Amino acid sequence: MAFRKLYLGVDGGGSNTRSLLVDSRFSPVGSGKALGCNPHNCGYKKAGNRIDESIANAIDSLDFDDFEIDAIYCGIAGIRTPEEKSRLANSLEDFNWLRGTRLMIDSDLSIAHEAGLGNTPGICLVIGTGAACIGKSVSGKIITHSNRLPNGDEPGSGYAIGLDAVAASLVSSPSKERNEVAKAAKSLIKLAHSGNIKARKILDQNSNAIADLVCKTMKDLDWGSGNLAIVLMGGVGSANTLYSVLVQEKLAALNSKIVFRFPQTSALNVAAKRAFAMI
Repeated sequence: MAFRKLYLGVDGGGSNTRSLLVDSRFSPVGSGKALGCNPHNCGYKKAGNRIDESIANAIDSLDFDDFEIDAIYCGIAGIRTPEEKSRLANSLEDFNWLRGTRLMIDSDLSIAHEAGLGNTPGICLVIGTGAACIGKSVSGKIITHSNRLPNGDEPGSGYAIGLDAVAASLVSSPSKERNEVAKAAKSLIKLAHSGNIKARKILDQNSNAIADLVCKTMKDLDWGSGNLAIVLMGGVGSANTLYSVLVQEKLAALNSKIVFRFPQTSALNVAAKRAFAMI
């Protein structure tokens, strides 16, 4: 088989790190997965190791051996500043797949917005292990906000819902790690669906926090009188549950011009596309 140049996209969230390899025709040829790699959750060394694991799994899934990875684009949760990008890059520098390869590191919010809304203005709300949103104005102004507090709490997120559920003795978690606690959110949401009043109250309080997050983003965008497109993404935000319904109801109450959109593609696909564009 002929030698191939490949391009690699990485979407690293709080719970999962996913990798996608595409060839010179942008055809998917390999994929991999590992635990979440937000360095503010697990530290930069472990974040680097989890990115490596995801990429190694993608490489192992290939059915050919004669290739090189020409470019890598990583959209990683928690990465906002040049210093954070540099620290994460340093945690990757010893892995074989990086040698001689171009690497770009950015926030996962950037790829989420493009996945949700393309190049059009609007707000992409990501609710997974964490809770954050990115907005783009008609003039091209970009605003990002996270609900993460200095003490580590993150109201509205899967982690916050899981933490509240454990504190209320409604569910249990095998670990205090954020991604494990966030898994408890699914159990709490099921309880709310079955009519549990305490569970419903927890969802109500957390959906208020999400509405506040979006309200802050709208204000900083100086949004005018036109329609405002909002897309919900992330494992918790995009799921068809009572929580996502509560979130949408409270967002709709903020502004009658809000229009909800469905994602155009996946954030992982956008990451691969951006790697491919580095040709």
